[in-house]
Amino acid sequence: MEKSNFQKAVEGTPDISTAYRSGLQSLKRSDRSSVAVSDPWILDGSVDIDTAMQEKYPNENRWDYAIGYSRKVCYVEVHPAYTSEVSTIEKKLKWLKTWLKEKAPLLDAIPKAIPAFVWAQTGKGAILPQSSQAKRLATLGIKVTRVHKLQ
Repeated sequence: MEKSNFQKAVEGTPDISTAYRSGLQSLKRSDRSSVAVSDPWILDGSVDIDTAMQEKYPNENRWDYAIGYSRKVCYVEVHPAYTSEVSTIEKKLKWLKTWLKEKAPLLDAIPKAIPAFVWAQTGKGAILPQSSQAKRLATLGIKVTRVHKLQ
């Protein structure tokens, strides 16, 4: 079977070259309920960015996952949903965008899904849709949801 552009991009990115997994296999068991897919055939694979780069960037606010589907890529952060965590998510997004530009140009070149950046909220807290935090995140291009549906 021919490799997807997503898989080629991951394998061509030194920081994560061995982290590609088919389907959603890279998602930690505890995070799997945060992503739903209507048709598994659309999946191009996934990468646990956070774990793959824990040693190289131990003190950075690393983003969690890249998921390739339908020849696009989206980036999902599974994180507790407290308003106090909004600044952490902003730091993670800034880190991700810089890393993509400087260290992962092949991955960065893949068309981004809409939405491209997703905060899959966990825990009892919630970022309410009309809150100032939700509006701030929206201006950064981050979709806040409990379960991100890949379609």
